[in-house]
Amino acid sequence: QPDSGIAGALSAGVLSGRYDKTSAAAMLKTVENLCDETDIVIVDYSKLRGNIEASLESKVAYKSGVSLFESGNYTDAIAALSGVLPNDPDYADAQARIKTAGESYAADIAAKAKSYADEKEYLKAVSLLKEAVKVPPEDADLAADLNTYERQYKSYVIESAETVFEDYTKYAE
Repeated sequence: QPDSGIAGALSAGVLSGRYDKTSAAAMLKTVENLCDETDIVIVDYSKLRGNIEASLESKVAYKSGVSLFESGNYTDAIAALSGVLPNDPDYADAQARIKTAGESYAADIAAKAKSYADEKEYLKAVSLLKEAVKVPPEDADLAADLNTYERQYKSYVIESAETVFEDYTKYAE
């Protein structure tokens, strides 16, 4: 069928970067007009059009993700790069950037959480890590840090309460 060949070539052209959104839309419109004029029926046209639109979205996700990655906005870069399709030629690079962004993000968060914990600001460390463990790819070290700081916070609260109680009993005597 000529329809799947045309749509497939158009989708591949979008993914390779040969066609941008404007030229892809113009080509789709040309195909639609030719089909109308010649009474050719494209089987599953909406699916084919959806594939081409998904290819365009994949390219936008990649470009946006790279820009966010390069600016150090790792959480948004991960989200954007996760939208790159597996059949996109940039997929392997997107996956590598997701991995690197995740590692950089985890290192930044771990350092901030440690700084909070060093100042006995355990709630800030715990809160920061609770949000961080939601960001893919999941990081086992961040989860372990979260567990550690939660335990340290509990111990700190107990120690503080015991100290206050001891001070109170000394004062009450």
